[in-house]
Amino acid sequence: MVIEMEQKCRHCLQNSKTRRKRCVNSQTMNIVLLPIGWETHSSPEMGASPQDIINFQVLDNSDILIGVFWTRLGTPTEDYQSGTVEEIEKHILSGKTTMLYFSDRTIKPSAIDREQDDKLKNFKESCYKRGLCSTYDDLDKFKEQLYGHLTNTVNRIQPVTVNHGNMEVSPHKFNEMSVGEIVLLKYAILNTNGEILRTSTFYDGGIIQTHNLKYTEIEDRRKFAKIDSALRGLVLKGLMEKVGIKGQMFKVTGHGYDFADNIQESMLNDYIALIENNDF
Repeated sequence: MVIEMEQKCRHCLQNSKTRRKRCVNSQTMNIVLLPIGWETHSSPEMGASPQDIINFQVLDNSDILIGVFWTRLGTPTEDYQSGTVEEIEKHILSGKTTMLYFSDRTIKPSAIDREQDDKLKNFKESCYKRGLCSTYDDLDKFKEQLYGHLTNTVNRIQPVTVNHGNMEVSPHKFNEMSVGEIVLLKYAILNTNGEILRTSTFYDGGIIQTHNLKYTEIEDRRKFAKIDSALRGLVLKGLMEKVGIKGQMFKVTGHGYDFADNIQESMLNDYIALIENNDF
């Protein structure tokens, strides 16, 4: 079933109707949609775990992630419940578009792996609390649904200019900085290497730390979710960038240092208080 869904996703991008749309988008918006996956776009490499290599070779070069689930969540990795979950969480953290679909199709009880099904249900519940997901119960209807969703997504994309690997961000993206973004950025430049570390473990959940700041998901999920969102915002604004093969390290960019220099340190105590009180 998963293979069938993957084929539908690829066919959605490769059929004649979509190709015509891609040609229009490529000329008017400088956007072309091409399906990629680890099966076709990864190559043998040593020096890291298979999942880390896939993340580095495929995930980091993807702009839109389409995740389709049936009855299984997958095999655990070092830090996540499954490789698929790891890819999804890291793609969300990067600030890029993530589209998730869960099955509503009926299945014989004897064909269900209860442990996998329970894990999938918990992950699905988590996703519905953090964003807008969709369901499907028919393969052909799913393909049409996906085509419509991709069209809407492409229409919302704001093109950016890339110059020597540094993203030139439009000025309007700097109009508003959240309290979380300001605090993270300012403390990141106080770190000798201008770094923020974002990791995840089975026991503590997500962990974000830099300089003298540390936020863990297990201690306060609401606060962590806001800080996590702030980190994604800094990446989207081009103030921080993800580095390294594991995708856990974020470094302040040149734009970030320029912006942070204008943040008055006298403001930080007030902002830290807002964060501690979950009033941000």
